[in-house]
Amino acid sequence: MKAHEALGLVLASFGATLLVLLFLVYPSVPLLALAVSVMLPGLVLLSLSFSPSPRRASALMLETAAMQVEALLEEFKPTERAVYVYREEGFVTALVPLRAPLGLDSLINAARSSPFKTLLVSGSGSCLELLPPGARVPELAALEGADLESAVAAVLEDTLELAEDTRVILSGGRVIMSFRPLVSVDLPRFKECLGSLPTSVAACVVAAATGRPVRLLSEEEEEKSLRVVLELLG
Repeated sequence: MKAHEALGLVLASFGATLLVLLFLVYPSVPLLALAVSVMLPGLVLLSLSFSPSPRRASALMLETAAMQVEALLEEFKPTERAVYVYREEGFVTALVPLRAPLGLDSLINAARSSPFKTLLVSGSGSCLELLPPGARVPELAALEGADLESAVAAVLEDTLELAEDTRVILSGGRVIMSFRPLVSVDLPRFKECLGSLPTSVAACVVAAATGRPVRLLSEEEEEKSLRVVLELLG
C-alpha cells in the first residue's frame, strides 16, 4: 500500500468512526462537521489511487447483460444449446429452441425473416431470441470475411480482455477454439445454453465473421483453459 493510500485509509476510518460515535452519543453539529472534515480528505487520498479500468468496466457491462439473459432462461428453463445468428441489422442474437418440430434450419429461417422479439413463435416452432453479451460489440460490423483466429483473439484479448492464449482451428464445418478465460460468472443456465461469458462472445464473433449461424456443441475445461467446439450451420 502506498503512503498516500495508508494515510487516506487512516483518516477516512478515523473520521467515519468518530462520525458514527458522535452521532450516537453526542450529536453536536460542530463536532459532526469536524468528523466529516477529517473523513473527506482521507476519501480524496484514497480516490487518487483509483483509476477506472476500461477492461473491468467492459466486463461489468457484459456480466450485467449475462445476468439479464439468465433471468429469462430461468423463466422458461430451456435445455437446448444456443444458435448464434448474425442479423443484417448488424447484431447477433442467440436462439435457444423451446420447440422445433420442423427442424433447426426452419426455426433459424423464421427468426431471420421476423423482427427481433424475445419469444418467437411460428409454424416452425418456438424459441427464445436473446441478445447475448457480445451481441453489439462494435467490432462485429467489420468482421465479415475476417480470419477467425485473428478476429476472435482481437475481441477476446485486445478489446474486452476476457481471455488470453486464444487458438482457433476451422475443421470442416466446425470451429474448435481454446483459450484461457480471465473472467467467470456463476450463471448456470446461461452457461448450459450459451456457454461461458468468453465463449458466448467468441460465438458472436464467429457468427459475424462467417455470416453463418453458429451452434454451440460443447465446452470443456482443460487445466486452466477452455476447449470449445462450435458448428457452422446453413
